[in-house]
Amino acid sequence: MFADVAVVDTASNGQLNAVECAVRDIGFEVRVVRARHPTQDRPHAGEALPWVVSIVLAAPIAAFFTAIGTKAGEGAYGALKAWLNRVAAISDPGVYGHIEIVDEVNTRIDLRPKALPDEAFEALRHIDWSEFRGSELIWAEEKGVWLDRDSYAEKVARPYLERVLGRDKLQRILGEDTT
Repeated sequence: MFADVAVVDTASNGQLNAVECAVRDIGFEVRVVRARHPTQDRPHAGEALPWVVSIVLAAPIAAFFTAIGTKAGEGAYGALKAWLNRVAAISDPGVYGHIEIVDEVNTRIDLRPKALPDEAFEALRHIDWSEFRGSELIWAEEKGVWLDRDSYAEKVARPYLERVLGRDKLQRILGEDTT
């Protein structure tokens, strides 16, 4: 299997080589390049800077998880977390590392090993990836499940905003008919 891997443009040659080795270790042929990531251009006052590794697969996203599972056997999701921590640790001190995985139809998942609970890694085992083709998955800690971005907005973000702002105010902000 083949993967294009983009590492933030601030990465050193040693960091590029370390990421390449980590991706090869799970069975992918890989091409690694430096690239500016959109999160680098957001303001980060008071928080760590992002250090992003984007893995773009030439296969369905399930192939990535299968590759790690094949290498690890029974402890596939523990192995996934260990592998993600290995890749995130390649980043510079004082930045947070995360890995985004994208497949050929733009199915996308952003894995931040230090921010996700073990439950999130375990829940990956139960995902039917065919239901999420072309979707972006987000961990909904409040629900204990992975949701696509639209479901997350509907099931998590909107109820939260209604509690904070009130339903009427939120509807006005969103330009929804309140009659």
